[in-house]
Amino acid sequence: MSNIAGKIAVIALVVSTMLPSFQLLAQGKEHPMEHPIFYRTAQIDRLSIFYREAGPKDAPTLLLLHGLPSSSRMFESLFARLSDRYHLVAPDYPGFGHSDWPDPKKFAYTFDHYAEIMNHFTEALGLSRYTLYMQDYGGPVGFRMALAHPDRIEALIVQDAVAHNEGLGANWKTRRAFWADRAANESALRTNLLSLPTTRTRHVGNDPKVERYDPDLWTDEFYFLNQPGQIEIQSDLFYDYRTNVDAYPKWQAWMREKQPRLLISRSTSASRNATARMSRKPKSTSSMPAISRLIRQRIRLRSSFGTSSSSGGERTRLHRNDLVRVLIREQRRLTAGVPEQYRLAFLEKLLADQIDHAGRGTPGIDRVQQKTFMLRKQMDRFALRFG
Repeated sequence: MSNIAGKIAVIALVVSTMLPSFQLLAQGKEHPMEHPIFYRTAQIDRLSIFYREAGPKDAPTLLLLHGLPSSSRMFESLFARLSDRYHLVAPDYPGFGHSDWPDPKKFAYTFDHYAEIMNHFTEALGLSRYTLYMQDYGGPVGFRMALAHPDRIEALIVQDAVAHNEGLGANWKTRRAFWADRAANESALRTNLLSLPTTRTRHVGNDPKVERYDPDLWTDEFYFLNQPGQIEIQSDLFYDYRTNVDAYPKWQAWMREKQPRLLISRSTSASRNATARMSRKPKSTSSMPAISRLIRQRIRLRSSFGTSSSSGGERTRLHRNDLVRVLIREQRRLTAGVPEQYRLAFLEKLLADQIDHAGRGTPGIDRVQQKTFMLRKQMDRFALRFG
């Protein structure tokens, strides 16, 4: 939930460059904003839901779900960068931004309820297929939406949204105590989650260059949190956050089974690694044996390959078993950190580009090593590895 403002420009750049991998992007350079932002409301379940919308409606749709304690306002810079290529829709949840703030005594502020309302919202707008951009609270809302209607999900973009226990750090000790005994820990929770210092930290984090952050970001947010009814709304919603932790295994199982297109941005490498792990299939179903079998299958087509010797320019022959060992070693190095669902496709490309042509006079293993280096550079742009 931290460093939101500091990272949003980076996220805009990442989204605009990574979404081509999801087959969602029309090619072209970034242009000045041609499509204005419209500020609209829709009546959903007898509530007025405010949303921002921009971009051509026949373009690929991004549904952007905000976090705590923000609103669709947080996505303004993304709208400016992406509205020429995407149909962007960003709603405010009930109790946030310009949507209705129903009385907590009469309205269930729960993530299940939010997901239900957001699903009805997409139906009212006729959004039948979209990429979910989930920031912070957008994660538990979006995962519920995805599990309820997986056919609607084109891809997932996850920014600081937790779906694994490793993502809950030391500051969650007070929050877990609140879940265990709300009455005894309500005051401590409000200090831990909703105070001005905590609100500021959500934007600045531990960055010593505080002069780069507009203080209006956290003072506006803190003003919002102190509006009548907000403390009760946010306390109710955060008390329900415990249901998200209980649901993590279900979300992880869904990702392992469905292997959705996935773009992840996390605050720390440890969190990124944990988030990536949650979507990997168990080791027993790893793609590594399949890759090794693929290598051997391709190599079987050739009995040996030519390679240039280091002495006298004479031609020698490299036995296929030696090449198998080299390629298996290379594929392990190359695919370290590459999401499981891309590994086989990546090695297919390496083999198709290089090995199947090895019998046509290519200089053998030196060429393989050169090609793997080039492919690695390409993969750095394609694999979901950034931070």
